[in-house]
Amino acid sequence: MDLAIKDAQRHLGKFAASIVGVGLLIAIVLIMNGIFQGNTADGVWLIDNTDADLWVVEYRRGGPFNEQSRIPEDAWRSVAATPGVALASPFITYAVQREVAGREQHFTIIGHDVFGGLGGPGRLVAGRPIGRAHYETVADMKLGLKLGDSVRLGPHDYSVVGLTKGAVDFGGNPLLYLSLPDAQEVLYQQDNRAREAALAASGWNGSATPRHRQTNCCPCWPATATPSARSSSASTPRRTCV
Repeated sequence: MDLAIKDAQRHLGKFAASIVGVGLLIAIVLIMNGIFQGNTADGVWLIDNTDADLWVVEYRRGGPFNEQSRIPEDAWRSVAATPGVALASPFITYAVQREVAGREQHFTIIGHDVFGGLGGPGRLVAGRPIGRAHYETVADMKLGLKLGDSVRLGPHDYSVVGLTKGAVDFGGNPLLYLSLPDAQEVLYQQDNRAREAALAASGWNGSATPRHRQTNCCPCWPATATPSARSSSASTPRRTCV
């Protein structure tokens, strides 16, 4: 022990450098672990808070949220009628960039059945869930919105009735919840604007610009579900997002 103390006193610079090096190494390990844990939490937040056991998607599409999936809008009724399924709900998700709270922001819109369906906001920190079929929204606090604020999406204004905290997609973008028909309208309004711009650029001079809205399919990004935390028995009723 005395020899070690004498050696440290004799080589004080090397001793201090070793302490700093080891401290930096531990700090880097802790930072990397924090980044990993944060990315993992962001990646599974939406899946965990949807509370679905299974995901039904278009044939030959990839895993959960890997690529877009379009299936008939009423397909969830067939799934709901399948023996062993306790509840099935339509679900839609897509990323947008809009001016929110005075600045351009990138976020993900979630459309779900607001009357008892799956996929709604998980943990509200203020306000209430969406209670009307149209023109209400629940937003994450990361967007900088407050209760009672108005968000312009497409041709309509949506009133913020609830707030979440930490509600993000797999890329860390905040979530904004709408009713299923409102989410579809916002999505197809983008298609309408692009189509109308293309017609205008091509010199089309009809008396009215035709509008097109796909109402027979529900674009989804879900896929195979994570294992149910309740039971793995085949006879257990399942909760399914379509």
